[in-house]
Amino acid sequence: MTELTVGKTSFLRAVNGAMQFRIETAGGSVIQGWIPANTGLEIFHGGDVTKCDLTIPPDARSGPVSVENK
Repeated sequence: MTELTVGKTSFLRAVNGAMQFRIETAGGSVIQGWIPANTGLEIFHGGDVTKCDLTIPPDARSGPVSVENK
């Protein structure tokens, strides 16, 4: 789980490979998607984020991974 500080903006960066993210809120919403390689995702934690996970795909070491249609 990635630590996010309430009231602050966090920048999650995927270096040299795509990463999947999943954010859960106190209201039950789930936001998930992919961060392309060498880019990032900016998140402002207003107090309603209960969980934030970043996942490296298991096949990441085998070469480039397409994130289309996943």
